[in-house]
Amino acid sequence: MLGRLRDSDPQPAKSGKNAPKLTWKPIIRESSPSQPSQQPETIFENRLFQEQLTSSSEMDVIIDGNIQKFNVSSTFNSGTLTITFENVLKMVLDGTELKISNYQFHSLSSQLKVIPLLSSLIEGKKLTLPIGDIQITDFSEKNIRFINEIKEHILFIEDLKEAFLYFSIDPNTNFSETKEGIELNFGLSFLIRASKHGDISNFKKRLSSKNNSCLINLLIGDQTIVCLYHDGKLKNIFSKDQIDIKAILGYNTPDQCDYSIFVQLNDESLTKGTNLDFQAIKESFQEIDPFVNELACSTTTNFCLRCIAAYDKSNRRELLLLAKYILSMHPSIETDDFNYINLLQINKRLNGSLTAEEEDKLITIKSTAPSDILKQFGVSILLESKIEAKRLYSKLDKKNQEIIDSTPIMKLYSDL
Repeated sequence: MLGRLRDSDPQPAKSGKNAPKLTWKPIIRESSPSQPSQQPETIFENRLFQEQLTSSSEMDVIIDGNIQKFNVSSTFNSGTLTITFENVLKMVLDGTELKISNYQFHSLSSQLKVIPLLSSLIEGKKLTLPIGDIQITDFSEKNIRFINEIKEHILFIEDLKEAFLYFSIDPNTNFSETKEGIELNFGLSFLIRASKHGDISNFKKRLSSKNNSCLINLLIGDQTIVCLYHDGKLKNIFSKDQIDIKAILGYNTPDQCDYSIFVQLNDESLTKGTNLDFQAIKESFQEIDPFVNELACSTTTNFCLRCIAAYDKSNRRELLLLAKYILSMHPSIETDDFNYINLLQINKRLNGSLTAEEEDKLITIKSTAPSDILKQFGVSILLESKIEAKRLYSKLDKKNQEIIDSTPIMKLYSDL
């Protein structure tokens, strides 16, 4: 379990805790002249209004004299009206009583959207909704606790906004609880501690065996945040001040060379990383020669294959464009048959088919390497020769079958 925020740091509001009963003044519909005996009714009690309210996905709220629109969902159940604003803030009206609570986190942008509403409410200002006016007029001990909790929550969201900027997390990212991930309140608080204080508390114990810089997948709820562990802190690897960090291949060998730190991105990072900055990854490869020697060439090929395989799982088109960009840096791609085949399997995924020129090149490879079964197999798949591909696969020995089974070309093979 990750440590809580420091005492001086704000914390997220607990759903429903200290939820007060607020005063609200419903809009009154007077009896009509044609029905003088009819008693006045609240719009809240009017069935037509109820239907209009529950069918609407937007609501205008007058806050401090200004109209703001909110995405809402509304339900009536046994005389109780529940309105949820921006998937995060819940108002429950039961008769003359109103309760308000923080429903769920959802996304930072949703939380930021309701901050003006919460701020005005705890300042004692009047909120005008289609159902009437809402205002805190009772400053009992319980309501004071609620006001203080909401003040803490607002400060927490403001800090979280800075943490999202620090780790390059899109504020529109939706977070949900999962059994596998860190519980949201703890996880989001941890992002603040890591970015604001450089404090990773108990998480550091899990990294005690890692002495060098490395990439970490931080699973918060259902979202994977890719971070750099460096100098005992978690940092944003995609920031301008970190992007120049290099990996070293073949340390203290004749093949030693600098390489992009992003070679450490694993399948989970590429498939699920919510804060991946593909432009930053491209720029890091611009700083090195990914084909400078045999070791670098092999590493680059494997990284590109990893990107293609991650695309097949996630459908993130940027992964294909990244792999294509890196392979295009090859000084003579058309003479490197395997990497050319890899380039064309990217094009096949991007475009759905190959050009006549690309097909002609594959036919040339096929004719010049008749005894290379692996090349023949890749070519036959890209040319959509299903029977020939099946025959060639059966000719591979078990070791090569196991190797080829783990590569993304098999996805195209299975689609024939």
